[in-house]
Amino acid sequence: MSTEITAEKLKKLAPRIADPEAHAAALERARQNSSVNTPRRLCHFLGQVMVETGGFTAMEENFNYRDPARLDAIFSAVRGVDDARALIARGPQAIANRVYANRLGNGNEASGDGWRYRGSGYKQLTGRSNFQTIGQKVGIDLVGQPELARQPADAARVAFAFWDSVGCSPLADRGDVEGVTAKVNGPAKLGLKERRDATLRALTLWPEEPAPRAMAPQPRGRGMAAVQAEAAPAPANKRAVKTARGKPAVAAAAEATAAASKKRVAQATKKAAAAKKAAPRAAKKAAPAAEVAAPARRSRAAKK
Repeated sequence: MSTEITAEKLKKLAPRIADPEAHAAALERARQNSSVNTPRRLCHFLGQVMVETGGFTAMEENFNYRDPARLDAIFSAVRGVDDARALIARGPQAIANRVYANRLGNGNEASGDGWRYRGSGYKQLTGRSNFQTIGQKVGIDLVGQPELARQPADAARVAFAFWDSVGCSPLADRGDVEGVTAKVNGPAKLGLKERRDATLRALTLWPEEPAPRAMAPQPRGRGMAAVQAEAAPAPANKRAVKTARGKPAVAAAAEATAAASKKRVAQATKKAAAAKKAAPRAAKKAAPAAEVAAPARRSRAAKK
């Protein structure tokens, strides 16, 4: 089965996707230089991307929080609901700089690294150190130009490079959605159910190849043509099948059956005649024996 990423299939996978042609072209080009070379690996990859990008609708992390309680629950750097409420009032950049400060290679809250290296692209690459490491792998200065990680062409290269760098393909081969999610999203494994559902949905569009059927051993001394001929189904038009004598197959079969029946009748007749001929000889042999047996019975009777 094909592992090609097409705009048509992406549209079916993610109905809300914007510009499926651009996404498909970027992802397919990058995929060819990765280990994602089977339908199963591709479906696990796309199942993760579906959740990370909100169904291919966002190429950067969304910090437009409205619920202080939720913001406080997600990030340990937020110090209570009142702090969360104050951060929300200051806007998305303030939230990003707080929650990612002094993490993943970022500077402190005032450095602005949290916002600069926020989750980006298909994989939502996050943190200065990850931008630097993956940027070096793909040959792009993502530290100096972090916005490139949010553009389809470079984001695709980043996503597949990250996938291979953390060893996701072997996990995908085993069908380990949870293991792949831990590599992509971290220990929290947020959205695990959604990632599993998206992976299964992708498998309906990029199905795996069925297991190959075992070939029966070929009998010695017979060509493959003979084996194939035996396995071939009978044709619908029986009159079109000819024997070596040019007769229809049905007629030839009838003649063969009649001949076999005639042969059996002849053999039975021959056996009956032989038995009749042998009967007089058997009777003659039996007579002397009877004569010998009769005096013997008379003698025993006299003694009694």
